[in-house]
Amino acid sequence: MPEVDIVQYILPARVAGAVYCLGPMPGSFFFGKASRFMLTGFIDGLIFAAVTAGVLAALWP
Repeated sequence: MPEVDIVQYILPARVAGAVYCLGPMPGSFFFGKASRFMLTGFIDGLIFAAVTAGVLAALWP
């Protein structure tokens, strides 16, 4: 198995984390949903970002 550079994990995790974690914020701010909605969306976003980064790093040529 070829050696994987750490940048292949960090960059996709940052991009996916920004998308997944910041997505629920408009629902909390503008639509009056509870702050719990934003917190659980942020935690889910961190998990989804880690999974996305792992999949992309595993499939990277």
